[in-house]
Amino acid sequence: MSNSESTWSKAEIEDLLARENFKYQNITLPYGLQTGGEDRSTTARAILPDDLSGESVLDIGSNFGFFCFEAAKRGATRVLGIDVDPENIRKARLLADCLGLNVEFALLDFEVDSLNEQFDHVLCLNVLHHLRNPLASIERLIEMTTGRLVLEVAGLGNHDRRKLGVPFFRYLSLRSSPV
Repeated sequence: MSNSESTWSKAEIEDLLARENFKYQNITLPYGLQTGGEDRSTTARAILPDDLSGESVLDIGSNFGFFCFEAAKRGATRVLGIDVDPENIRKARLLADCLGLNVEFALLDFEVDSLNEQFDHVLCLNVLHHLRNPLASIERLIEMTTGRLVLEVAGLGNHDRRKLGVPFFRYLSLRSSPV
């Protein structure tokens, strides 16, 4: 993958951070700047090999592109992030340009739009609970994966607890359990 250095100045990046909200995922930018948001670096280290040279990565529900950028930094030949939110795609493209990374972002609904490709690594992180038919989606994900499929399933939140009628003390033990 051809990754170039950022052509953005520190002032341009600071201006971008002042006018846009990127606070979902904490993405490290040039000049020691960051977007803020949740630090997902521990998850990235756990799911992405240090060396992705010559490999392809698809991130379903990529949001602002944190995992796409991590894959590109590890040398992936092709990285594609897809999301259903046009604002997420716009912001991810801005950040890719800011970082000087050759990462593709596409506005696609994974359950509806055709994506007739296979990837070495497919990431579906905290997305399944948003899908209309998660089981059919898992089958599609398996078909698209030639190497490694990573699924992250959302844990039980307090809102879900109330909605499902789970007693509070049972919820406390469930929320810390692995999913």
